[in-house]
Amino acid sequence: MGEGSRVWVKWLIGGFVSLVVMLGLVALVLRKDVEVKLGGEIQIDDFAFRVDRAMTLPDSAGTDTELFVIELTVMNRAQRVDFNFKPEQAVIGAKNFDQVSCDVSQSQKLAEMDLTPMPAKTSRRFTLAYHLPKGATGKFFRICWGPGTDVLEKIFFGNKRILLD
Repeated sequence: MGEGSRVWVKWLIGGFVSLVVMLGLVALVLRKDVEVKLGGEIQIDDFAFRVDRAMTLPDSAGTDTELFVIELTVMNRAQRVDFNFKPEQAVIGAKNFDQVSCDVSQSQKLAEMDLTPMPAKTSRRFTLAYHLPKGATGKFFRICWGPGTDVLEKIFFGNKRILLD
């Protein structure tokens, strides 16, 4: 490989890195955080989520926790794609504690749960239960696809939350 072609390779690599950095900056500038109140919808790709009701019940699991129950409507707005909703991806967070995943076994005790794939253009309601510390404030609902995709989603699409307090 000649000296001239090495220079071109360096320029191509530098140009590619610059392009990726610029696209990242544009994504950061254009992203929007979305926070809606109870009853409002958040949409992620072709799927929308709405918390219709939120309530606190006594928790038999411990004296320092309370059972927080939500009624969630999941809407598959895709034209041709089924959606596999996993209750573990529906998390509750708050100002004074880390996010908590749904307790699927407790949720199934409260209401029957159909976890088969949701066909396109359909919706389903779920009753989901969470064990939260007593006195939790600033509660919010969000969907957490997983650690890697969660970070990318925050960077490129912003935080999407339903405020529950």
